[in-house]
Amino acid sequence: MIGSLLAIGLSTQLLTGRPLADHSVTGLGLSATYEFILKPRFSLGINLAYRYYPGTTALHQLGYGLLIKHYFQDPQEGWRPFIEYGLLMQVNRFKGRPNAGLSHDTRFSAGTDFTLGDVPMYMALSYHVSRLGFFEQSSLNLDNLELTFGFSRNF
Repeated sequence: MIGSLLAIGLSTQLLTGRPLADHSVTGLGLSATYEFILKPRFSLGINLAYRYYPGTTALHQLGYGLLIKHYFQDPQEGWRPFIEYGLLMQVNRFKGRPNAGLSHDTRFSAGTDFTLGDVPMYMALSYHVSRLGFFEQSSLNLDNLELTFGFSRNF
């Protein structure tokens, strides 16, 4: 099963830090990951994600970066639990504020691949450690907990 995989998912987030008071701590997102399966239990992925937290000062995030995934079982078995580590960047925009800010985003995930009928699916729970810094000013805490559910396709 060495090859590649495309995974597309919908997610919901819960901000554990609240950088500004006038936006929701819960958000919705969409993500896509293209994985290079290097070994049956190891892959390297490129991730692109968008997240939206509504409110007066709504937060829009565009995230991108690299993921490393380790599976605990071989591909032939039904449920394939995994752990994942990501080094990502985020472009953050707050409604009503000019410009955007960049933040580093370290992601720790645990999840599983499974099949629903004949459709390959995945589910993951992730914790993102993310800080938005402004030189000498104190950084904003953008840490969040994310639950993702989606489908995948091997190539």
